[in-house]
Formats: sequence, C-alpha cells, structure tokens
Amino acid sequence: MVLCKDNQRELDRTLKSLPYSTKKIEINLKIIDGSKTKLNIRKYNNDFLNKKIDTFYYNSEEKKIRGIYPSMNYALSKVDGDWIIFMNSGDEFFNTSLLKNIEEYLLLDPKVKIFFGRAVIIGKRSWTMPSKNVSSIKNWLKFIKPNHQSMFISKSVLIDNKFNVLSPSQADHEWKRKLLRDYKYLFIPKNICKFHLGGISSKYSFKLLKLKLSEKKRTKLSKFFEICKYFLYKLNFDVELLQLLKNYLISLIT
Repeated sequence: MVLCKDNQRELDRTLKSLPYSTKKIEINLKIIDGSKTKLNIRKYNNDFLNKKIDTFYYNSEEKKIRGIYPSMNYALSKVDGDWIIFMNSGDEFFNTSLLKNIEEYLLLDPKVKIFFGRAVIIGKRSWTMPSKNVSSIKNWLKFIKPNHQSMFISKSVLIDNKFNVLSPSQADHEWKRKLLRDYKYLFIPKNICKFHLGGISSKYSFKLLKLKLSEKKRTKLSKFFEICKYFLYKLNFDVELLQLLKNYLISLIT
C-alpha cells in the first residue's frame, strides 16, 4: 500500500524503489491518492511490467476520505493479498531485490502474523532501528515500536484491527502495539526500508501539541515529554540528535 497526496516527487522516490516480484511472492500494489489533481502513475507502467507488479489506483479525495488514518483504513478495505506493508510517499524499500532476500522468512511459519526488520533512518545523520547492537528484540519492543514501513502484516489479522481515527497522533503507535501484543511476530535481521526525516511526522506545531495533550490514553509522563519536545523544537534544538541518542541508549540496555 502506498499513500500519497500532492507530492509527485516523493511518490516517484517510492515507486522507483519497489522491489521485484519473485517466483513465490507477487507484488500487488495499491496506490491511495488523496490529491485533487491525480498524480502521474502511468509513466511507471513499463517498470511495473518489468518487475511483475500488478497495480491498482484509488483516488480517496473523490470519495471525500481525508486524513492519514482514514485513508489507511480505506486502504485496508482494499487488501486482497496475503500480506500488507504500508509505505507513505517518500519512503523507500531498501533495495529492489528485497523480496528475494527475505522470502525465506515470510514463508517460514504460518503461525507468524507479523514480520518486521530494520528501518534505515535518514536525516542529517543516519541510523538503523532497531540497531544491530540490540541483543533482545523482545526487550527493545518495550521501549520502541518498529516503523510500519518495515512491517509485513498478515491480511488475516487486519480485518479486526483498524487505525483509531479518534487518536490521530497516536493511532500508528496504538495499532502496532496492539498487533505486536496480540499476534505472533518474527524479527527479520535485514534492512527493509529507508525512512526520510523531515516529513509531516518530523514537524511539531502548537496545534499538534494540544492534540496530543487532549488524548485520554496518553499518560502524564508521555504528556510531559511531549511538552519538552515541543519547546526544544521551538528553540531550534537538534531534535534529530535526541532521536539518535534515544535509539543508541535503548540499544545498550536491550
């Protein structure tokens, strides 16, 4: 699933990174476009054909579906493959031979409903999540959840697990926490995606802070950290450096 809206350049980056299908795994690409003016998908038709990718395009704006998580729930209603991975426009798969490199894991155990690997975080600095220094993924998950761009999730568990649109700033985290708590997962020790900082999830406004503070499920400690993060952001503090240090410190204790 690829979600996009009014950002052809970022969508191009994502579509160029799509991996090749394999003899055992075929890609069924669903593009959910929230743009008022449809983005150019046709220029990749030859590439899709070469990589043996079946492509389906949906314009969510025409259906008056607005917002990231309503769009992601709409995308879930269109799933017809065995596994799903969400990519926002601008995200990249790590390389075009990704499926060939990980298919042995995806076909390993039918009881596993979630597979996830490493995300390469790219900004002024780069690092991987989880770090290669992490010795216990189970302990790591107590502190951090993987990027959804690095997660393959079975269709069988998605029917009853939609995103909570009433908790927009925490919907992604809640969704991952619930899935990883309720279903068997397996960590793949390979890089799955490249996640570029600087997008909507990297920005911080007073409106977003008020939204996070109003969420009933958020703890007092979490609200305190959000307030600190907001003021550090406004003071032009290097918030990216804090993310890097957080990742490093958690890798040392797990």
